[in-house]
Amino acid sequence: MTRNKAAVFLWFDSDAEAAANFYAETFPDSHFDKIIRIREGVSGAPT
Repeated sequence: MTRNKAAVFLWFDSDAEAAANFYAETFPDSHFDKIIRIREGVSGAPT
């Protein structure tokens, strides 16, 4: 039997890392691979 995998993108204006940790602790076998931090006042997406 094959297990389906989901890729989830979370976006928060504040407390994002705490929310991601909660998400990863809530769902079995979940984790996050990368944290991208954008400084306040910086526009545009990271490269």
